[in-house]
Amino acid sequence: MFADFYDFEADDVILFDDADPERRVFRDAAAFGRAFAPMFAALRRAEHAVEEGPEVLVSDRLAASRMVFVARLTAADGAVSALRALNSQVWRRGDDGRWRIVRDQTAVHPVDLHEAAALAAQAGG
Repeated sequence: MFADFYDFEADDVILFDDADPERRVFRDAAAFGRAFAPMFAALRRAEHAVEEGPEVLVSDRLAASRMVFVARLTAADGAVSALRALNSQVWRRGDDGRWRIVRDQTAVHPVDLHEAAALAAQAGG
């Protein structure tokens, strides 16, 4: 799903998302994807709204981005939860001219459904 965004060939990636129950730091984009695939597959629906950003700083071969988003997640059993996430990434431009993520850190915290709806409405989502 995210193959066009992450650098699957680099040996220097560092990826962390504290939505991971094991709170692992991944140094391989494929392993990061495998860790989250079951969580995404178990969802009936995932809705996202960007609350802030993205804000991007660009240099020659490196760029940094930051954004805050709100997610409303519906599990296969119909249970609904929500979270607010702060995401920071470092992108590197490869020799092919494409930008790919080599650093990704996401901090999430649960929010109640009313707060999530209010944040999403403010974000226009």
